[in-house]
Amino acid sequence: MDETIRRALVEASSSSTRYRAEKPIEAALIPETIYRGAHFARIYADEFNDIWRDLAVAVAVENLGFAVKNYTILGIMKEGQLRRVQQALFAPEFDPSDRRRFLSGLENELTFIRKGRGGNLPVRVICDLYAGDRVQARRYAFVIVPPRPTWLMCKVGKEKLLKLRALHPVYVDEVYFAVPFDPEENREQYDWTLLQRWFESPNAPEVLIGEEFWDKIGGAGAYRALIEAIEESGMHSRGRIHREYYDVVAATGDLH
Repeated sequence: MDETIRRALVEASSSSTRYRAEKPIEAALIPETIYRGAHFARIYADEFNDIWRDLAVAVAVENLGFAVKNYTILGIMKEGQLRRVQQALFAPEFDPSDRRRFLSGLENELTFIRKGRGGNLPVRVICDLYAGDRVQARRYAFVIVPPRPTWLMCKVGKEKLLKLRALHPVYVDEVYFAVPFDPEENREQYDWTLLQRWFESPNAPEVLIGEEFWDKIGGAGAYRALIEAIEESGMHSRGRIHREYYDVVAATGDLH
């Protein structure tokens, strides 16, 4: 947040004239504070692009002992197994009323995939978060997506889960598709259709939503502790934004 505020202050000190020159109609009709707010949001989005993964690393390191983001896992799969991964991924491409649902659930899909034969092929999978529990000697891999993942995010995430579970040698003990927060605040109400198509149901055991994800990597109560810590930091950052960033806007003479 300090870096976000620093960038915003640098740009705000020189952009008021440019705003009026480039957007004369908007500048005449819309208070500059609205423009400033949108501009700050864009800077924030740049700086915080990977925030959920960064936070997940910090939480997992504190609780489990080891964690890293964007971790590459290498292994071997048979040629026929890779073909079957694509077959399993092909089914959700169709509308539920049209497709042949010969597979139901990740474990059944894996049973189907592992029956594939053929020569060995190298496979490379990048997981968003890899964590290791040094006490329990357990290894975890996570695909982390926003609460409204796109069709492609769901498909790529499902493919990674299938491959990570089918890889030889076995590199991870547990693999999950994780949504860092639940916009519905209740898993039973989470009804994002795309995720349901790829994982049968948001109640699929390989899908962790909100508090379930954070408590998995951080222990019971981790999510609530994380939110409280962010709120505490927010008291500092919100104060700085009001005092410093909008003071620059006030100096331009347009706070109406």
